[in-house]
Amino acid sequence: MRKRKLLYIGVALVTFLAGVGIASYALLPSRSFTLLDLDGAAGTSGLGVSGKGTNYSSSKWSSSDDQTVEEMTIDYPSATDAQNDFQLEQQRAEQVFKLTKSRLVAKSGAAYKIIVLNGDDLRYITSAKLDVALDYERSWTKHFSILPRPRSL
Repeated sequence: MRKRKLLYIGVALVTFLAGVGIASYALLPSRSFTLLDLDGAAGTSGLGVSGKGTNYSSSKWSSSDDQTVEEMTIDYPSATDAQNDFQLEQQRAEQVFKLTKSRLVAKSGAAYKIIVLNGDDLRYITSAKLDVALDYERSWTKHFSILPRPRSL
């Protein structure tokens, strides 16, 4: 009876560890990101595809394998203006990989973009490699790095 209990505990422990390993592999990105630069402005005009954006914030990140990712959020006076620019971005894309009502994954020029419509703003994630942009989008580690990394001389 005691051996059977130990066997059940052992099987449960191995199953738990295997589940955690599979979940972390499937859910966590393979890269971490470090903040390089922050910028933003309010009351600016001429932002976005249509030029109707009024505010922006941007950040530049470096992945653990030295790939660069840029993130920019542009605010619009209304959700309709943001929606119109989202539709313009769909038309301008050279290649569309995925499109939903509020998210576009596409290639424009040499860059891959993930564009997310969220009410009255558009969030752009841009990188030279699609997998880096997708990892950045789902990364939670970027939120732990608040200050830019010092630049080497």
